[in-house]
Amino acid sequence: MTQNEAASRAIIEYFDERISPDAQKAKVAALSDLYNGPQAHFDEPDEGDDPRMTFEAATRVLHDWWNVVATDFWYDNQSGEALADQPIPYEEETGIFDEDGDPIMELIEPSFEDYVYFEASDAKRIFFGAELAPHV
Repeated sequence: MTQNEAASRAIIEYFDERISPDAQKAKVAALSDLYNGPQAHFDEPDEGDDPRMTFEAATRVLHDWWNVVATDFWYDNQSGEALADQPIPYEEETGIFDEDGDPIMELIEPSFEDYVYFEASDAKRIFFGAELAPHV
């Protein structure tokens, strides 16, 4: 798997874990309309099923959801994680202690060579697909 494939997969997993049930239904309906056409709306729903969402209604739900969760991403090549926040320096114990017995800390700066940056618009295209993303 290439670095971009791994990053794309991590971004998809990030949003799959956060998508609301309504947005998930809307995504399914919008993709169905996009690839199969609106004729599916004329089928009678089975008893107890919700009537199908129109493409316009589905993309409106997705647009509203996306505006709440959209963020830029940094993909960490080392851990394979999609990070919604820019990597920041952190402190780590060195294993050495001072005369009071307190651990000596070392400031670790993130190496931006280890990260791939994605704007929110790129994450949107990755999550929804190139065909659906412009409609959301």
